[in-house]
Amino acid sequence: MEWYKEIFDFVLKEVPDIDSHLPPSLSKDPTPLDVDFIIDVLKIKRPARILDLCCGTGRHSVLLAEKGFNVVGLDLSSQAIKKAKLKLITRNVKARFVRKDMRAIPFNKYFDAIINMSDSFGYFNNDEDNYKIIENVSNSLKNGGKFLLEVLNRERLIRKPLTLFIEYKNWYSIISTKVDPVTGIEKGKVIYIKKDGTKKKEWDVSVKRYTVPEYERMFKGVGLKILNVFGDFYKSKFNVDSPAMIILAQKEYNLS
Repeated sequence: MEWYKEIFDFVLKEVPDIDSHLPPSLSKDPTPLDVDFIIDVLKIKRPARILDLCCGTGRHSVLLAEKGFNVVGLDLSSQAIKKAKLKLITRNVKARFVRKDMRAIPFNKYFDAIINMSDSFGYFNNDEDNYKIIENVSNSLKNGGKFLLEVLNRERLIRKPLTLFIEYKNWYSIISTKVDPVTGIEKGKVIYIKKDGTKKKEWDVSVKRYTVPEYERMFKGVGLKILNVFGDFYKSKFNVDSPAMIILAQKEYNLS
């Protein structure tokens, strides 16, 4: 089984505090900053239709819905969708969550904007599959609609391989990966170890990392034009040292 089909369901079920746990580098929830950035750069007005592609547990979706947007969240993880729907109940807000593979987005010219946040692109080492996602994004957008993609910065990852140790209430998490500078494929391991020693789970993971010119070629082929590339949620200009690559694109024409 591909790693991404198992890891998120396992972690969200076995590590109940992961959804509210902040990484060691953060002192407060970054979601409000993320959402303010999303609304600002997309330049959309309520009640615009937004698709949160790979929405996870609805961290961005729910807050966008609370702010008056018409939101659909899509994710492959059944546990993520379950937790997202629970948030709607506890926070008394309306949105729609769909369990679906991102290669099969079931919409056509429907959304004013699509977001793909939290480094959720490139899970398929096959370029054709990743291209299919971008094609689906374009098909799902209205003419003039915007697409916002946030991934980790490939160039920084090549120079500074990812190594993380995270402590949860009952679990430890270890993440160690390295990007091949020729192929752009990031490979490594994600390990979860229960503190009492009763359980350990390990995955070999791989993510395809693209450059800005590579994204530009993919986007151009499906009628999307890159408007800007940011390096963080403070709208800093993207460079090789930026922690993230946040691409803002717009749909210029329909493919058919």
